[in-house]
Amino acid sequence: MKIGSSRQIFNKIFYELSREITPSDKMSEASEKMRTALLVLGGTAEESYHPIDRIKWSSKFRTKWESGESDLEDADELSKEVSVQGMATVNGDIFISDIFEKLWCDEIIRARVLELYPQFDEMDYEAIFKSIWLVLISVQMFEEMLSLETDKDLGIDEWIEACKRHMIFYRDERKK
Repeated sequence: MKIGSSRQIFNKIFYELSREITPSDKMSEASEKMRTALLVLGGTAEESYHPIDRIKWSSKFRTKWESGESDLEDADELSKEVSVQGMATVNGDIFISDIFEKLWCDEIIRARVLELYPQFDEMDYEAIFKSIWLVLISVQMFEEMLSLETDKDLGIDEWIEACKRHMIFYRDERKK
């Protein structure tokens, strides 16, 4: 067996799962790959197997509106169904990201987090939960994003510089 960090193995498996549509006859195999990623990263202690075995790689169709493309103005385009694949519960076939969204919006959880961390305000809460949600959906496959995926150089340094300029502008505007 080749050597690599658990994080590398996790990232590689989810990179592959999130970059292409898994056909329905390969979902079981995809689920085993996903479970491997979770076990390798989270540990293979006996108590890890049961919860990880309760999660699978799943596929659902959603409208573009449900997938978050609310910036589209064409109602026909918003109602088109696209495939989304990701981690879901074995019972109920519910995406983990959907469950997390419900937790994020729950006022009791919000109040409890803000009580436990009095240094946080509402904007901190939103920043924390938005960041976690973005990490969760980063391992999902969104059919409408596949045409943008590339193995070419992404110019990450240029992306960083552009986003830094936008953050500076945002911070300057807030000061006004």
